[in-house]
Amino acid sequence: MITKNTTTSNPVISFTPYNAVFSDGAATFDHFKQILKSLSRTDTLFWCARLNLILADPNMDEKTKQEYYLNCFFTAQQIQALNKFVMAHGGSDHVGVVHRGALLELIRWTCLLCSDHSADGETFNKPEVREAFARVLLMASELWGKRVYGDSAFEGTSLDEKRTNALALIRHSMAETRCHPQRVEAIARGAKLFRILLPKFYADFLLEFHNSTGLNLDEYYLCLCTIMVHYTNSGVKTGVGGKEESGIFTLEGIRNSAPHMEALFGKFVELQSTTSEELMSAFWPDMQDEPTEFKCKYSLKPLRERPILKAADGRMIILDPVCFAEKAVVGPLFNVLSQANQNNLFTAFGYAFEDYVGNILQHVYPDPGTHLARRLYPNVREVTHNGIQVADFIIDNVSEIIVIETKAVWIQDDMMSHDDPKVFVEHLRAKYGGEGSKSKKGYKQLARSVSKISTQEWQPAGIDLTRTKRVYPVLIVHDDLLDAPVFGHFLAEEFRNELQPDSLDAGGWMIKGRFHVAPLIVITIDDMECLESSLTTFTLIDLLNAYSKATPDRMVSLNNFLAVNSIQFPLIHNKNLAAGCETILNECMRLVFPTYAKKMTIP
Repeated sequence: MITKNTTTSNPVISFTPYNAVFSDGAATFDHFKQILKSLSRTDTLFWCARLNLILADPNMDEKTKQEYYLNCFFTAQQIQALNKFVMAHGGSDHVGVVHRGALLELIRWTCLLCSDHSADGETFNKPEVREAFARVLLMASELWGKRVYGDSAFEGTSLDEKRTNALALIRHSMAETRCHPQRVEAIARGAKLFRILLPKFYADFLLEFHNSTGLNLDEYYLCLCTIMVHYTNSGVKTGVGGKEESGIFTLEGIRNSAPHMEALFGKFVELQSTTSEELMSAFWPDMQDEPTEFKCKYSLKPLRERPILKAADGRMIILDPVCFAEKAVVGPLFNVLSQANQNNLFTAFGYAFEDYVGNILQHVYPDPGTHLARRLYPNVREVTHNGIQVADFIIDNVSEIIVIETKAVWIQDDMMSHDDPKVFVEHLRAKYGGEGSKSKKGYKQLARSVSKISTQEWQPAGIDLTRTKRVYPVLIVHDDLLDAPVFGHFLAEEFRNELQPDSLDAGGWMIKGRFHVAPLIVITIDDMECLESSLTTFTLIDLLNAYSKATPDRMVSLNNFLAVNSIQFPLIHNKNLAAGCETILNECMRLVFPTYAKKMTIP
């Protein structure tokens, strides 16, 4: 099956300012606080969560989502004013009303400034309350822009310096506006990484996870998958309503449907949920008095740790579907993480991730047997220099080779909001290149290996390079935000500086010894998973060659290149991931709804 579009071209979108719709003054912080305080805390948080769920719905187009927001919260006259602004600024394809960043901004200020009203649960039935919410939502969008971009974005004396200095704010923006988590991929990838691969490199992982959570890993994924399927993909309902809106669930509802699972889901919810009071303390740990000016520091850690909101009456809702999906992909790792084990655990996860990538590549390049040429070489070692590693993988295409390194590291949130953009840049270099001249990993390891192969100082064991003319260096990363604009360009430039090529040719390729070396190519694991089944219709070499011709400066990510070249490089749903997720879903049905599952299996 061909996907509709598993990648995005990340179009530039602007959002509607407050004064385009309302004429009662500017969107100042004091004005924002004044209106926000009139709202009931839990109701407002629940509506932020509902809109987040709609934003994340892959089955709705963006125009339908925006129209839903307008019809819920804006009057006909306000919609008319908003449409006038939209038409003057490129139309609905280029201007939005609501985005995830604004909702995240509104969530943290609601926790601090609002309190629950006596009619909480039903307050949004009043038109004046809905209008107040519309007002603070537009204001929150402007405040979010102030927090992320500041007053002096893209500073620098040259274009390259401006691009480099913008890395932190670009990542910050992408981290808080991406709103379409890949649920199938998250469940299948996470289950394989943590249930199968990580225990090979960290023997006590399953035991430590159980000791930390009170759940075994199968129970964890059963609960997570059940809630994700039932409560992150709910259809949008018309009207405003109260406690019966889509996305809301209770332990009582789970007990009524599956009484034998109540205790298990109770443990899971206790682990993943937070009250509005607890969320306020997590967002504002040192806040004594109400702030008189806008505070820019903001960490998503509270939502990542506990993405389910729990009201006093037992209602629950997923506050942020992106953070909830992360619970499938990396949640178990951070449940086990401690000061004592962090070095060993992160190292083991790196090896597990390399194994995961290796499994994908083995599906694309299976062992040909004894009579055909081998294409894929894992854990490539040097023949003579004490077996030093040359690369995690090399794909041999006779006249062309792909040299691959994998990296599973985390960029710290606080580095993105540092006052000095150079702090983030150095953090990025350290994570993907290593610290100091002796520590070479990621792009630095790739540059070293290509350089030493080009001089024949290193000879990869078992690979004949006598006919090799071109080299494609590839960095496969766990961090999906590395496909954000400019990051591929920055890392490609870092690779070039480390490689120190003999010369450059007109197409952006580098000459090193007898090799033509392509600029570094960054592939996220999301894209690698997309390619696993898709590489039956085209070859990886053809893709990398076309990508290198089209964007030698790497200003366009591979993800975006695939999005705009879908005819030449059609993407197919990953069958292995789909099968892995289906297995988990079937197990959920069998254990949570055994009577229904039994009926379903009758021929």
